[in-house]
Amino acid sequence: MKRLLTAALVLALLIVVSPFDAGAVDGPHTNTCTACHTTAITPDSSGFNDNCLSCHNPTGSASRRAFDVSDQANISHKWSGSDTVPEAGAQAPTSGALTQVRFYTGSQLACVNCHNPHVNAPPLGYPKFQRVANGMDQLCLDCHRSRNVQTAAAGSHPVLIGYSSAVKAAPEKFTGIIPLNANPANPNSALGTMLSGDGKILCTTCHGVHSTDSRSSNYVNGFKNISVGDGKLLRTNPRG
Repeated sequence: MKRLLTAALVLALLIVVSPFDAGAVDGPHTNTCTACHTTAITPDSSGFNDNCLSCHNPTGSASRRAFDVSDQANISHKWSGSDTVPEAGAQAPTSGALTQVRFYTGSQLACVNCHNPHVNAPPLGYPKFQRVANGMDQLCLDCHRSRNVQTAAAGSHPVLIGYSSAVKAAPEKFTGIIPLNANPANPNSALGTMLSGDGKILCTTCHGVHSTDSRSSNYVNGFKNISVGDGKLLRTNPRG
């Protein structure tokens, strides 16, 4: 009987883990499998989120990367609800690494839609445990692909266009290559450092994903001054 129970537990773990997360685990998620993969977890968006937030909360073992349910779409990207939100230009993902998890979550978002908790480095994963590379906002633009436009005439702020090269071509139209940081003490609001490596504007040049409340003053020796935001997740103060 004991062997049967052990086999059943192993099978349950494999069902929850495969096919999108199987393999070795990178730190700091190196505690025992059963710390996260328990018989109590429901393999859906709610179950995954509850599991993540059991450590990623202000008093949990991952309190340095803490989140609260009230943060969603306020000072943090929403990690529950539908993955299709027309007003945000969001659609269901198309990349294989992002679509596989939908076997469990369906059309509902979860932390694991963007993050693979097991792998933090190529070739199977990427920094910040992201499922796909995001150096050019590939992860963002997979779902928000309707925002992937290169001219304002398309109805959205253009991205993936050369800001630095535009300044060089018509310097009289710009005050400088690097935007003014409203709070030099806050590296998150230094938009000029948030361009791509080749000087292109990205979604993440202006928008953060977590701990972003559209105020440059939210940073005081760390993000200790976060307050209710406007939902736009801007890295710094809105113009005007």
